[in-house]
Amino acid sequence: MSRLKYILIIILFVGLCHADGVCETAFTDDSFRAIYMKNPARALELIDKEEKNPSGNINPLRLDLMRAWCYNVKSDY
Repeated sequence: MSRLKYILIIILFVGLCHADGVCETAFTDDSFRAIYMKNPARALELIDKEEKNPSGNINPLRLDLMRAWCYNVKSDY
């Protein structure tokens, strides 16, 4: 029974990570490009989280560029 619980938890986690094309624990250029055209508001949320992350793997200037792309898609200036 406990094995079944672990398997279900793993399946749930994988499903949540890939539901919108990006896992929140691995924000990369590629994952950003996969979502920013379809869901710019979600991409902006992920950019905000990445900026607050002290061990972020994306350059702050790159994050600013990504933010500009999102605003361009949303047409919110």
